[in-house]
Amino acid sequence: MSKDVHVHSEGILPVQSLRQLVDAGMVTHEEGFPFEEDQFQPNSIDLRLGRVAHRVRCSFLPEDETVPEKVERLRQYSFQSRMGRFWSPTVFTLSLFWRG
Repeated sequence: MSKDVHVHSEGILPVQSLRQLVDAGMVTHEEGFPFEEDQFQPNSIDLRLGRVAHRVRCSFLPEDETVPEKVERLRQYSFQSRMGRFWSPTVFTLSLFWRG
């Protein structure tokens, strides 16, 4: 269900634009885990952590790759998290219910 959405902004988007992107299917959630109202903030959508954590060599911006592609390239190992039940001073990327 994709609609035409025209966002005339660079950088930070207001919540109204974020809602339009979600409604148009351009920002999606994992099946069975729809966005909840309290996740929408004035200029962001709070993400929920998934059940898999990936130890990566460094923090990163996706740039010209998707997040899953970048994680695949930088991942040292993965493990099942228990929703925040670990702590480490190293860099982890937690799955954020993204679609690859």
